[in-house]
Amino acid sequence: MLKIAVYIVSQFTLLEAHVTTRNNERIEPLSDEMISFINEHPDAGWKADKSDRFHSLDDARILMGARKEDAEMKRNRRPTVDHHDLNVEIPSQFDSRKKWPHCKSISQIRDQSRCGSCWAFGAVEAMTDRICIQSGGQQSAELSALDLISCCEDCGGWL
Repeated sequence: MLKIAVYIVSQFTLLEAHVTTRNNERIEPLSDEMISFINEHPDAGWKADKSDRFHSLDDARILMGARKEDAEMKRNRRPTVDHHDLNVEIPSQFDSRKKWPHCKSISQIRDQSRCGSCWAFGAVEAMTDRICIQSGGQQSAELSALDLISCCEDCGGWL
């Protein structure tokens, strides 16, 4: 569910910029109007709907462990890496659940609630999926975000 929430919020962010410029009107993210706008778009590729997990963007951000960036964090940002175009053919769609149906972990969504260690959840989810994919489904490990950060007292944790 969390991965879906992340995807939906990211799509709202992308669509919000588009909708804001269209006819100079603004459609609020997570509103019925936004959901209708997405569902009426023939090339959306997915169906938007309300979630019982959150009712506002602030609720979604809290569930995803988002925290506001303070002045010190801004000063300590690393520079953006410049990537060059690679001229690679990318498929129009890809669903890892269909590519590796034997890896049930790919469909699992972990609840990090108000934990500030989203990086730990993302890392162990990716590692768990990679173990299954690499082993052809022969190995099924469920790695723990708590195990990952338990040895670090200052990793943005709070698990």
